[in-house]
Amino acid sequence: MPELINGDTQKTIKLKVNETMNIMYKRITSISWKKEATKITLQNDEMVELIKNTKATRKLASTKTKRAEFDELHYGLEKHGDYYELYMYKDGKYYIYSNNSMDTSKNEKSEIGRADRLFEKKFVELNGLTLRKAFGFVDNTLKRCIPKQFYFVNERYINKIVKASSIDASSQYPSGCLGTLPDMHGAIRVPGRQMPSEEYPFAFYASGHVAIYNELDTHNWLSHPLMRYLFRLDSDRYDLRQLKDEEDETILMPASSYTMDKTWDYFYNNKKQCTKDTEEYKIAKLIMNKTIGCWHSKDKDEKRIMSYEDHGSYQLAHIVAVAIARGNQKILNKLEEIDTIIPLFSILHICVDGIIYLGDKIHGQDTDELGKFSQEFVNADFLMKGQNLYCARKDNHCIKFKHSGYDLLDGKFIDEDQDFEFTDLDKLSCKTRVGDIING
Repeated sequence: MPELINGDTQKTIKLKVNETMNIMYKRITSISWKKEATKITLQNDEMVELIKNTKATRKLASTKTKRAEFDELHYGLEKHGDYYELYMYKDGKYYIYSNNSMDTSKNEKSEIGRADRLFEKKFVELNGLTLRKAFGFVDNTLKRCIPKQFYFVNERYINKIVKASSIDASSQYPSGCLGTLPDMHGAIRVPGRQMPSEEYPFAFYASGHVAIYNELDTHNWLSHPLMRYLFRLDSDRYDLRQLKDEEDETILMPASSYTMDKTWDYFYNNKKQCTKDTEEYKIAKLIMNKTIGCWHSKDKDEKRIMSYEDHGSYQLAHIVAVAIARGNQKILNKLEEIDTIIPLFSILHICVDGIIYLGDKIHGQDTDELGKFSQEFVNADFLMKGQNLYCARKDNHCIKFKHSGYDLLDGKFIDEDQDFEFTDLDKLSCKTRVGDIING
């Protein structure tokens, strides 16, 4: 006689049957793009043409997951950070087309690796511990203390040819990570605005300011003529807050026993000494340009707000705040040196680590050195159209040409080695990007 199935077993069997049926139903009615689709990577220009043709022949689907509604008459389109993915069904198969990056000439990150992870690997190798153990991690509230990157254009001199000189602080923000740095281990939180001290040389304020003992205090920037170029003001969720001293709150941090000096020096020297076609140079360039940004921004690889594995976001925001504050203060100090009588009288252009100014005085050294101002050019003919959009010429030759976000000259890709004329600034244009097609 067959064994009877008790009530609990019957319930279990029924649940499993229902679960299996639900899975089968979902497979029939829903598309699993990850499992079913073939992924194809395109160059930017190829992606532009494909999206153009797709928009002309298909309709944007209301959903890309329902199988019955996603056919050869529809398409899906999603943006992931700085690249797009186009979802299509054709010839009985599903495809995902991706341009991987908005500008395929900037794909070094994907080829080499993540800048912050490469930096940390070298830091561990040279110091024997992780960045977290050396400096601690913070939550994203300290991102408010990160000053704005310094950009300024003196509009009085736009479209005027003048005699100008230029200095550049090599790797400005990485150099702000040299020397003493804050350590979240041992930090204390106190009410009101408290000044840093020898014991706690770093102060971070709920208002968004930062101060370093005997070095700088961003509260002092509020009275500067260029104040609005130094702070985030009504720009995002981390903008500067106007709080009275008694309403503020201060996080005081001690100095870490460790520095990043050896790590930054290693990559700076590689960038300086290695030839541009070597992997060492490419890694060094990537790290010098991108690491600090990775320390306080969204992780586009993971498609979520995450800079390190499962520890939240913006964990090294205290380091970034110190680095950028030091860089901006260095620029402000140099502005006072350049214009000793009338503030900002001769300042034409500021871009993060570079200053272009009227006249022929020398304000930089002859050699490149991490964080030190070097003299780029002196007493050149200079024409500026906007931020990072200018031409400097001397002895009938172009010595510097910046074309901002433009990448075409007379409709052709720009040859960086050509001898540019002032008139070339009026011949610049942009190539079509995926975003232009989406928003057009």
